[in-house]
Amino acid sequence: MWLTVAAVVVALVALSLAAMRALAKSERTRLRITRLEIAVPGLPPDLHGLKIAFLSDLHVGMMYVPRQAIFDALDEFAPDLLVLGGDYAAGKLRVAQATELVEELAGRQPTAAIVGNTEYYLPWNLDDLTRRLEAIGGRLLRNEAWQVARGDATIEIVGLDSPTYHMTDADAALADCDPDVDLRIALVHSPAAWQDIGRLAAHIALCGHTHGGQVRIPGLEAPVTHPNYPRRLAAGLFRLRTEPRPWAERLASHWDILRSAGPIRADAFEGTLMYVSRGVGVNAPQVRLMCPPELVQIEFVRGTSSASRATDDSSEGPGS
Repeated sequence: MWLTVAAVVVALVALSLAAMRALAKSERTRLRITRLEIAVPGLPPDLHGLKIAFLSDLHVGMMYVPRQAIFDALDEFAPDLLVLGGDYAAGKLRVAQATELVEELAGRQPTAAIVGNTEYYLPWNLDDLTRRLEAIGGRLLRNEAWQVARGDATIEIVGLDSPTYHMTDADAALADCDPDVDLRIALVHSPAAWQDIGRLAAHIALCGHTHGGQVRIPGLEAPVTHPNYPRRLAAGLFRLRTEPRPWAERLASHWDILRSAGPIRADAFEGTLMYVSRGVGVNAPQVRLMCPPELVQIEFVRGTSSASRATDDSSEGPGS
């Protein structure tokens, strides 16, 4: 009898592991849309309703989301600006293919891009990538700022270089900033630079690199992350505080975002917001579990009052 029970238990465990493995492999192909609505104090009328799309960590070669799914999602959203968060290829043999994809994405709307860690260790010809983007009206930002006019208003994209290779220079980026812009968005590949981001006085900062942890256990922080940032920063929406010491207040966790039925709403009244994306591609192991690929869609609106927490349409606020 005990042998029969043991055999049944072993069989159930084996079936469960097989099911989880199949789910983890299939989930890497399904692009999830995350919608953010960000209220900005004093936002000019020309920027009310501004739409920005954020894609990070394409990792072409280990990108299992169909290219057409990305293009279809962008076409449906019709962003005014696309921002790309680095790590475009998964290996040296994929650099040409990744360059083609970046060019195709950037050719559809004004695009700002930054450098991740893979662009350095593969390595890429970053001068060539800079020329290619500028030829189609985009910019590759490396510790510098780019001002984009929209009507009578100005958007500024501040791009920091890779924190992984200690290339981040917030002072150089600040020196390139215009203090009179109406909306400032910071881009940095990894949340490892979160304490530098706060100095940029951006309304929101967008990061990638983490893949959200790639494999998640329900209700918990990512079990495996990089060692150069707190585990809780692997995914989600945060507000960067400077007093009494630098810290990141979590407004919406990984699980809050996956559960949300509508846009996550937050305001930029009380300091810089930071969103850490799960990205699109993967690293080894080439699976995702409860951590699907992500396209972030952001709409900026004029804000008139401050909310203390981020909210979505399905709840009064996130719970962690």
